[in-house]
Amino acid sequence: MKKLFSKKEILFTVLLSSALLFGFAACSNEQNENKPLPEQKPEEKPEEKPEEKETHTAKSSDLIKFNMNDVKYLATQWTDTPTVRGANVRAAGTKPIKSLIAVKDDDKGEPVIEVSDVIEVPAQEYKLADWCEPQPVREIYQCPYDTVEDACRGVYSVFAGRVDWWKYQDGTDAPHIGQIMYVKPDGKNVDILNFNNDVDYILATWQKENDGEDYIQFDENGNIFILVIKNGKHVVYRYNPLNDELKDYSVDVNGTLEVNNFHITRDGKWMFLNTMVDKKYNNLYALEVKNGSKPLTLYHSDLSSVSHNDDVEYSVSSVGINPSTNMVYWYVNEYTSATRQNSGLYVLQRSTNGSYYTENIEFYYGLGEWNWTSAADYYIKENNKKDYKGYLEYLKSFCNPERDIENIEFSLASFKNMKDVAIKDPFDEYNTKQDFSTLYKEDANGKVLTEEAALKYLFETKFVDVIPESAEWTWDGAQEAIQQTLWDSIFKDFVHRYYNYNKLGDKFFDGWYAYCHFPFEYVMFEKGTTKSAYTMPSEYVDSSEIAAMCDQGIILANDEGTWVLKDVWDDTIIRADGSKGNNSHSVAFQLTDNKGNFVCKQPGNLANLKFKPRWDGDLQRDEDDPWYKKPFAANTRGIAAISVDQKTIYYHSKGKTIDLLANDTNRGEISAIYSFSLDEDKLIYNATKRSGGHLMVSIDLATKQATKLPIKTQVESMLGVK
Repeated sequence: MKKLFSKKEILFTVLLSSALLFGFAACSNEQNENKPLPEQKPEEKPEEKPEEKETHTAKSSDLIKFNMNDVKYLATQWTDTPTVRGANVRAAGTKPIKSLIAVKDDDKGEPVIEVSDVIEVPAQEYKLADWCEPQPVREIYQCPYDTVEDACRGVYSVFAGRVDWWKYQDGTDAPHIGQIMYVKPDGKNVDILNFNNDVDYILATWQKENDGEDYIQFDENGNIFILVIKNGKHVVYRYNPLNDELKDYSVDVNGTLEVNNFHITRDGKWMFLNTMVDKKYNNLYALEVKNGSKPLTLYHSDLSSVSHNDDVEYSVSSVGINPSTNMVYWYVNEYTSATRQNSGLYVLQRSTNGSYYTENIEFYYGLGEWNWTSAADYYIKENNKKDYKGYLEYLKSFCNPERDIENIEFSLASFKNMKDVAIKDPFDEYNTKQDFSTLYKEDANGKVLTEEAALKYLFETKFVDVIPESAEWTWDGAQEAIQQTLWDSIFKDFVHRYYNYNKLGDKFFDGWYAYCHFPFEYVMFEKGTTKSAYTMPSEYVDSSEIAAMCDQGIILANDEGTWVLKDVWDDTIIRADGSKGNNSHSVAFQLTDNKGNFVCKQPGNLANLKFKPRWDGDLQRDEDDPWYKKPFAANTRGIAAISVDQKTIYYHSKGKTIDLLANDTNRGEISAIYSFSLDEDKLIYNATKRSGGHLMVSIDLATKQATKLPIKTQVESMLGVK
C-alpha cells in the first residue's frame, strides 16, 4: 500500500492548524474588546404578589351570641375586671364569658342550670383571635310592663365596659362592641349605642352608688331610656326595639350639664332630670320628649358658695313620679341657706292637656329641727348680731300655710300658771311634775313680755349651749340629744318633758316625729288676744314633717301611692374605720293626696318595721367592687324592702304589709340577704347561707310559693325572664 504522509508532513500539518486556530481566536478577542457587550438580564423570578387580607363582613352584634332559648331565669356573677387587655386577658385568669348564668326547666318542669355557656364568642366562625374575651355582664334588664309587644320583651345586657381591642386572626381590627346590647326574642342582637364603630361613651352606672337611682328607665310602650356620657356630655338616649330607632335627648342649656338622676312618665311623654350646671346650679328640668331639647325649669338652686368643691352636693335629693296620677314629687334640702325656707317637698300635678306648668307647683316646707337651730344661729348667734326681729318673723312664717305674719304676736303668757304640771316621761317614772312658770316674765309695768323682748329674755337668761361649736359632736343618750336642740334650750325642758309627750303621745316615738317640734300653740297668738294664731292644718303638719324627713330620702312611686324611705342616723355606731356614726336602719312612709290635702301615713304594719338602711358607711364604693345593691324596690302594686337584720323581705301592697319569706322553707338557711329583684309577678333573692355559700330563691307574689333555684353563687343582678 502506498504511504500517504510522512511523519514530517503530519507534524507540519498539526503545527499549521494550531497556528491558524490561535490567530482566529486572537482576532475574535480583539473584535470583542472593541464592541460593547450585550446587556446581561438578571435571572427572572416569579413575581411576588402582596399578601391579600381577608375581607371581614361581621358586625359587632355578630361577635357575641346569647343562648337564651327557653331560659326562665338569668343572673350575673361578678368576676374581677381584667387588669390587662388583648392576648393577656386569659393570663389574667378572668372568665367574663361565665358572668351570665341561665336557669331552664327540665322535662319534669324542675329548674336546672343551663350547662352550656349563655355567652358565646364565635371566634372560629368569624376568624377572631383566640384570645378575644367579652367584658363581664354586670346587669340585665327587661321591660317591666306586661302590655308591650313581643318585640319589646327581649333582654338588655349591660357589660362592665366597652370592647375596642379585638382583632381577627390576620391582625386586622375587629368591630368594637358597646356597653349595652339588646337580645331580641328571636335571638338577634342589637349593639344599641354603637355609633359607626364608635363606642367611646360611658353608661351612667355611678347611679348604682346613689341609693339605687337607675340610669335605665322604661315606658309602657317598650322604649328604653339610657343615660350616658358621650364626648363629655350627659345625654339620654331612647331606643325603640320595634324599629331599632335611636334618638338622643340633649338638654339645651348654657353651661356644662351633669345629670344626677332622671325619671320618665309611664307613657314616655315627659322626662324629669335632676341636673348640675357648671357645678354651681342645681336645676330640675321637665322635658317633653316629642319636643326635644327645650327644658322647663321646675327648680333652681344657686350653689355657687360651695362650687369650689370638686363634688357639690345636690339640693334636690330625690325625684319620683306617681304612675297613676302623674304627680311629680321632689325634695329640696336648701343646705346653703341658714333659714332653709325653701326646703321641703315639692309637688307638681300634670294638667288635663297632658303638660306640666310651673304655676301648678305646690310646696310643703319641712318643719324640722334644722329649720329652727340653723335659723337661730343665723339670726341670733352668728357674729353676735342678735336679730330677734328677723328670727321672730321667720318663726311666725310657720304658723299658717299662707305664711301671713301680720296679725301674729309672740308671747310668754301661757307659762304663767304652769307651775306644777303633770308630765308623761317614759324615761323618768319618778319625776311626774315640773315647774314651767319660770318661762313667764313681765316687764316693769307688770305686762307679760311679748315679741322681741320675750325672745330676748329667753335667749339671754334661759338658753344653755351645752355643747359649744368647737366641741366634737357626741350622742350619749336621749337627754343630751334633746339638749342639742336650740328650742329646748331656750324653753328649758318644756318641749321635751311636756309638749312632746303630752301633746304627741305615741306619735313621738314612731321614728320620725322625734325632736322636730316647736310649741307654736303656746307662744303664737292673734295680736291683743289669747286666741292661738297657729292655724296649720294637721294634714299640713304631717306633710311638713314628712317633708323634713325626705331629706336624703328616696322617693318610690307606684299605683298605690308615693313612698319615702328615710335612713335613721345613729351616732353611737362605731364604723369599721373607727369613726363614729352610721345609719342604723330606714323607715317607710306613704304620701297620698286626699281631696287636695297632702298627707303622709304608715299603713299596714309599716310603723312597726325597720328596714336595712339605704346607705351604709362601712360598704365600700371602690371601682373594683360590685355595684350598689339597693335594699328596696317598687313594682306597680307595692314596695319591697329588706329587713334591718337582713333575714327577710317585707312587701307592702293594697294596704297590707307581709313577710314574703314567712312560708319559705329556705329561710332557716339564710345568714343575710345580699340582693333581690322585684317584678310584677315574682321576687327573686340571693342570700349568703349560715353554713357557707349562697342560695337563690324565687317567690311568687300571688301564691307566696318559694322555688329554690340551682344557683349557688353570689349574684349581682337577677331577672325572671318573661
